[in-house]
Amino acid sequence: MYSTTLSKLESNFAAYQTDQSSEILINVDNTHIRAVFCGHWHGNGGGFYKDLEVVVTSAVGGQLRGDKSGFRVVKLGDNSIKHTYYAFEDAPKNISLD
Repeated sequence: MYSTTLSKLESNFAAYQTDQSSEILINVDNTHIRAVFCGHWHGNGGGFYKDLEVVVTSAVGGQLRGDKSGFRVVKLGDNSIKHTYYAFEDAPKNISLD
């Protein structure tokens, strides 16, 4: 998984401009939001801004960095957020949501 911090964000085709990212993250940081999930980046990625986790799930096709097509399962507990990415070819037949 690609990981970065706000100070390392670069402006390129795959990311918001750094000043836009900074504003979004600062506004979200002032809430009780603990994670942001997004997708269609043609690769899995993410990182942290303070205690906020940003999780990017790959598009189903057209991977650019060797990630395999698949899906992410997100489990929300009373005080936890757990997520796992499964490549289609490696996905289990059953996934417990407990």
